[in-house]
Amino acid sequence: MILPEHRDKRSGSKTMSRVCHLSIGVWGVVSLVAAWTNAGPFAPTPPRVPEEALSLSGLTRFQLGTIPLTPLLREADVKVESLEKLIARQLQQEGIRLGEDPLLPRLSLAILTDTNPDQRGAVSLTTIIAVHQKAHINRIDRSLTVPTATTGNTALTTRKGLPDAVEQSVQRAVQTLLDYMNWASRPEH
Repeated sequence: MILPEHRDKRSGSKTMSRVCHLSIGVWGVVSLVAAWTNAGPFAPTPPRVPEEALSLSGLTRFQLGTIPLTPLLREADVKVESLEKLIARQLQQEGIRLGEDPLLPRLSLAILTDTNPDQRGAVSLTTIIAVHQKAHINRIDRSLTVPTATTGNTALTTRKGLPDAVEQSVQRAVQTLLDYMNWASRPEH
């Protein structure tokens, strides 16, 4: 922007127009107000825990549901027993035990696989962990066992790498669930 110049009638020197002086003055005031309002102490508000995560607060025991395997997982020699031990060990490291009591919240694991003939040897792997708990549904005035929290991840692997990818994917999903549980169980929630 080119600022218009004028000759001051008294001194004969060049000056900017009064409009420009006014604009600069207004801009300065706006800048000061903006700086002043943001210059004070700033404490970010911690994110609110989603209700889905809050449903996990204080849980210390689960019943592990049946783990179904797709034909591709069976072909890759993935074993249900190995997955159960992996999950149990990871939960136990956080002080969470598995039990057989049908009244315990149920932890279910689903591992989905898919292939594409255009991508030879590639396998899509989706791991989903859900916690099923008894919850009251006000709309129908009934208590039902429903998934109250779900987490998971997706990976792309090969048929050869499928067993290792499954193990890593299950560990990530369980860790995400544990992180949610720890977040929801903090005293401030």
